[in-house]
Amino acid sequence: PAIPARLPGQTGPAGSAAHFILPSELTLTGAVLTSHDTAQVRFKGPWPPRQISGMRNLFQYVCRAAAPGSGATASYVMPVRQSGWDKVCLMYFPDARSATNARISVVHANGTERRTWNFRKGDPLGFSVLVGTFYFEQGRNAEVLIESEGADGEVVADGVGMVRTGD
Repeated sequence: PAIPARLPGQTGPAGSAAHFILPSELTLTGAVLTSHDTAQVRFKGPWPPRQISGMRNLFQYVCRAAAPGSGATASYVMPVRQSGWDKVCLMYFPDARSATNARISVVHANGTERRTWNFRKGDPLGFSVLVGTFYFEQGRNAEVLIESEGADGEVVADGVGMVRTGD
């Protein structure tokens, strides 16, 4: 569809634009947890901070990284407020020091899905990378578990996101 230059009743900086964010398309809900959300992210084993320079050193960011074979786990737990299908994504900056074979598990309504994850690949700007789409039930927590055991490089714990795709 054509994007209007200005939406009725919508203004942006200096009252001139809506930055092409169409209110009609803002219907999806979701959540993002970062390694700093200590109430919902649990770390076991050594996860020292790792400083990352992003966008050609325009900003500095701190996530967590576990050494290969350290037996460290990071558990991201999110309450499910409505049953339905959600996309589960990881957010991190790919790096040559990172593991190509980290273990990722997603606990959902139908069980646990296990994946092998390559943290050397991903979005170079740290945007989300899709793990998969899963069905979650209201009242049961969703969990994403990241493990370093058996990894061939550092395992990164940065952000996990869920975005509702439908009932």
